[in-house]
Amino acid sequence: MAQLESELKDKVDGLIDKAMSGFDPNNIQNAISTLKEAWELLPEPKYKWSDSFLISKYLTHVYFNQNQFDNALDWAKIFNQCDPGRDYGESEFMLAKVLYQKNNKEEAKEKFKVADQKSDGRVWKGEKNLDYFKFFKGK
Repeated sequence: MAQLESELKDKVDGLIDKAMSGFDPNNIQNAISTLKEAWELLPEPKYKWSDSFLISKYLTHVYFNQNQFDNALDWAKIFNQCDPGRDYGESEFMLAKVLYQKNNKEEAKEKFKVADQKSDGRVWKGEKNLDYFKFFKGK
């Protein structure tokens, strides 16, 4: 992935750090607006920058954890596009979780399959993913 010019990278990284270090689950709007501000600083095409991966990942997670699945889906799709050189399955797994929550089970299962293959099963680690794993395995 391409790297931003030094001065711009410092601004974007500062906004990402500000959003995540001061994260308050009772006031997520601050984190969201700060991350979106960082996103807007990225030159076009926004998907090609290394920071686009982190910004879209964090926004997807924030919206997902707040059960704002429409917004989470928008950012999960962006996150998926920011992940071309990373073969860990992380973005596909997050997209699959959002699709599952939006009751798009068929597409979720397809994305879970890709994530499972790319990660050699590592995406399933953790108790919080047990329901998704059961769904994926058809249990």
